[in-house]
Amino acid sequence: MQTRRIMKTGVFNILFLLGFLLLMFLVGRRVFLPGGEGLKFILLGLLVLVPSLVAMLFYTLQDRLEPEPVSHVVYAFLAGVAAAALGAIPLWHSVFRIREWLYASSSLFIAGAFLVLAPVASLLIYAVLRYGFFPLQEFDEPVDGMVYGAVIGVGMAFTVSFHHLVSRPDCTLFVITHVAATHILVYSAVGALIGHMMGRTKFCRRPVDRNALLALLLGTLLLGVYHMINDFIFVSGFEGAFWLSFALTLTYALLVLLYSALMMRRLASLGREQGMYSCPRFDYLTALFAVALLLSAGVVAGQGLKGTKYLSRDPAVSFYYPHALSQLSFGAPVGPGRLLAGRMKTLFSREGGSDLPVYVALLMYVPPSGEGLPELMQFVETMETESMTVEDTRIGGKKAKRLSYSFVQDAEEADDPFPRLIQVYTDLVPLEGRFLIFVYRASAEHFFRGLPLYEQMLRSVRWDTPTR
Repeated sequence: MQTRRIMKTGVFNILFLLGFLLLMFLVGRRVFLPGGEGLKFILLGLLVLVPSLVAMLFYTLQDRLEPEPVSHVVYAFLAGVAAAALGAIPLWHSVFRIREWLYASSSLFIAGAFLVLAPVASLLIYAVLRYGFFPLQEFDEPVDGMVYGAVIGVGMAFTVSFHHLVSRPDCTLFVITHVAATHILVYSAVGALIGHMMGRTKFCRRPVDRNALLALLLGTLLLGVYHMINDFIFVSGFEGAFWLSFALTLTYALLVLLYSALMMRRLASLGREQGMYSCPRFDYLTALFAVALLLSAGVVAGQGLKGTKYLSRDPAVSFYYPHALSQLSFGAPVGPGRLLAGRMKTLFSREGGSDLPVYVALLMYVPPSGEGLPELMQFVETMETESMTVEDTRIGGKKAKRLSYSFVQDAEEADDPFPRLIQVYTDLVPLEGRFLIFVYRASAEHFFRGLPLYEQMLRSVRWDTPTR
């Protein structure tokens, strides 16, 4: 009976989300959230909350014979919300900073899916379930683990969806519903699976560490595979990507739910008195495994944040430039030397994307025989600077001069209806009869936001001849 209820409830949940998504496609595929920022914020929260509450209801109905207290179900949802808001999102975006490197290469994409995105979510779902709900007396039959795990997953999906959408105010109602539905399906299904493993622990007298490790491994594997395939669908630009993504998520959730339901049959015959026992207060082996996963995530993030390597043998210089700077050079070389333009050679030039329109370049100037370093002002892009300072600095251990100035760019030159204030750092490094010049240039509103990327690049500069 439990198995049939679980499958019936899961199917009803999926059918509701499918119907809700179809409705939003018919009436909202070209409709945006109305109102000002405050109203949009509220409407977005309500739109994501509706499928979340329905999913909670369906999962709670799995346990109709002896339902969980409503307060406990609400606590599980709020615990999932808090786990994502205070744990997953800060770890993903502030600690591991996945936005800066996740899509930079296929290897980083796969490593990020399996070693950063998936383990963080699985660890948090497990931790909330294990230490928040496992010890409760109301956790008195195997199916309770699936209910609590699924509801925790729904709470996490709500926060992840809201965070993803709140920075994208141009999303239609259909896109908002799609994001919410897919996150709810996959996170609740994985939460139910982890909850099933916890039910096995409590009612089969299996070692808690063994089941916990298996739960974390399965959760990480399932979420990693899902993120890898689902993100690939959108990155590759498939036609009908939203529907293909939803079909993948629906199938995935059904398979995970079916597996959990079938495994539940092994627990259905157990009496409650037969199994319930108190686990250790702290699982040391699981904690070590969790630390190992987080360290692995840190290693992957460190490699991603290091950036892409630029290497030159003549002159001998290498450095890493952040992935936020695109692989494409800009058409016109950036930087100093209107007066020395004919003697400048551009070795490297990159520009940021639309989110961060900054410009970085490395140029080389070889003075004519017998001449030394020209006047510093000749390395300035314009003679009409708003301000200019010169200071000593070091790049890769070598002495350098930094010229810092700003100027007003003409509207016609900038292809913009209004003139813009441009800020520039020009760093000059004397090197064996020539001068290498690092340039960082951006409009005033973006300059200091992109400056850490430039400083990060300069810190990685090495002057010895590198090997590949």
